[in-house]
Amino acid sequence: MISLRIHVDSMLEELREHVLRKPDVYAFILLDLERYRHVTEFIIAEREGVIEGFVVMFRGGVLMSVIIDGTHEAVEFLVEKFSKMLRKPAIINVPREYEDKVLKVLKNVVAVYSVDVMSVRKGEERLIIKHPYREVVEGDYKQLANLLGERRARRVIASYRPVFGIFVNSQLVSTAATLVKLKEVWMLGAVYTHPKYRNRGFATSVCSAWLKHAFENTNIATLWVRSDNLPAKRVYEKLGFKTVRVNSWICVEVDKKP
Repeated sequence: MISLRIHVDSMLEELREHVLRKPDVYAFILLDLERYRHVTEFIIAEREGVIEGFVVMFRGGVLMSVIIDGTHEAVEFLVEKFSKMLRKPAIINVPREYEDKVLKVLKNVVAVYSVDVMSVRKGEERLIIKHPYREVVEGDYKQLANLLGERRARRVIASYRPVFGIFVNSQLVSTAATLVKLKEVWMLGAVYTHPKYRNRGFATSVCSAWLKHAFENTNIATLWVRSDNLPAKRVYEKLGFKTVRVNSWICVEVDKKP
């Protein structure tokens, strides 16, 4: 019988060891364990001391963010338990094969998206840098806000550094930022190119610049991308990223696209 442990500090170190087997897949969980335990709830299902599954609920944002994973038996058991603790609205991420189990339990699901988890290991990357770039700093905030919007720019400049950018005639037109920065794994995000400047290779160059810097600090780089965002996936594949997991991004009482 699987026993359920909630907020058991002695099990969180075991959880960390468990997710370290796949740091590219579990980058957000490693970040929560490292820096955000005070705003994160960990529900761990274990049998005889061996972790069979888990629910990680991050409460530090506007929306609750939830990650569920484990064996089929554990996930089914955990979904029943965590659904009673869910604060809505929320975004729930599960391996695609468990989507039906979650949807059977949850109410008020607004939308479901498919997300590819992609990663590349140091030594397997292919860097293609054909444009000048530099790090985006606080003095570039106005330019960043013009490109990404005020709210997103504030979040990027505060929490997602380093950020790299390409400038054309002193205008910031393309960015790549850092969602997770740990010795075990770095995570790429906030990749955006102004529509006027697309199809010129800027995204390829700025992501290559980010990857070059990432591999000065870690051996694994990862990212999440909508499965139907084929232009973005082509860029990442060109640089050596490969899909290692497909998740279902389940929106409860809110339609927030990945």
